[in-house]
Amino acid sequence: MSNSSVNIKLDSINLVQGEGGRKNWELTAKKSKYFKDREVIKVYLPKVKFYLKNSQKELIIEAPLGTASPQQSEIELQDGIDANYAGNELVAESMHYRAKKDEIHFLGGVSFSQDSFLVKSRRACLDLANKRLSFEQEVQVYLPHSP
Repeated sequence: MSNSSVNIKLDSINLVQGEGGRKNWELTAKKSKYFKDREVIKVYLPKVKFYLKNSQKELIIEAPLGTASPQQSEIELQDGIDANYAGNELVAESMHYRAKKDEIHFLGGVSFSQDSFLVKSRRACLDLANKRLSFEQEVQVYLPHSP
C-alpha cells in the first residue's frame, strides 16, 4: 500500500500567497487533490495570477494540469500553458515558478507574441522583480514583412 494517499479532494480551490499585506500570486482551479505526505496539491484547469510590483496589470497563466506546493511557494503547470500580460501572449509546454528566485521558467515550444513580432525558443525565463523576459536555446525572432 502506498503512502502517497490523497487526504482531501476539492471541487474548487483558491490559494493566495503574499507577504506584508501584498499578494504575490493567486491560484484558482476547478478541482484539486491534496497529497499530505508530499505537501503537494494537484490542480485541474488551474489559473494563476501573478501580481507584479509597480504594475496595475496581472500576469495570468492557465493550463490543463498543475501542482502547487504552498509551503515552498512553488507552482508547476503542464500540458500546454497560455500566459497573458497586457495583451502579450506566451505559450509553452510547461512552466515552473520558484518564489525564492522570483522567477518563472517556461519550457518546451515557447512562443511569445507582442504587437507585430514573434519570438520562439525552447526555454524562457521571466524575472518577475525586474519584469525581464529572456529566451534560451534555439531562439528565433520573426519580424513583420514590409509591404
